[in-house]
Amino acid sequence: NLCHRGIILRNGSIFYDGNVEQAISYYIKEQEERSSLAIGNLNREGNGQLRIKSVKFMNGKKEETTNFIVGEPMEIKLEFEIQDSFHSQSMSRIDIGINDIFGHRVSWLSTSIFDDILKTKEKTVTFVINRLLLNQGTYNINICAETTSGVSDWIKNALSFSVIFGDFYS
Repeated sequence: NLCHRGIILRNGSIFYDGNVEQAISYYIKEQEERSSLAIGNLNREGNGQLRIKSVKFMNGKKEETTNFIVGEPMEIKLEFEIQDSFHSQSMSRIDIGINDIFGHRVSWLSTSIFDDILKTKEKTVTFVINRLLLNQGTYNINICAETTSGVSDWIKNALSFSVIFGDFYS
């Protein structure tokens, strides 16, 4: 062991200062709580024709989490609501941008790859990543919903998740 003390910062202030195991537990708990937060209070832009209600990160065991192992499956499930005016749109899509801690885009996911218009019966979209091939680190996502009328919902830095090294194949 190299460290005997762990410090967690929150908004520039020390939140926890103590033993390493407890610091890790606090950090993981905070990340898991953030994964299940409703995103209704986040800053967003758009005309509101389609609005994202919630986002969940799930691992290959269908467990909700914000911590993934390199090579593990990952699902990002979005729930949304639509206004009556949405049905007259000839194009609609939802995009997710995955960014590293420096704000660089490392991946882009889009419903437009499969179809020009969203299937709205279920009011959910699930992006499936069979093998998460990102380096160890923390990533955040931007979510953008767009229709023929323009941006419906755009949430920058909506949520974050962590990728850790591990022996996924054992």
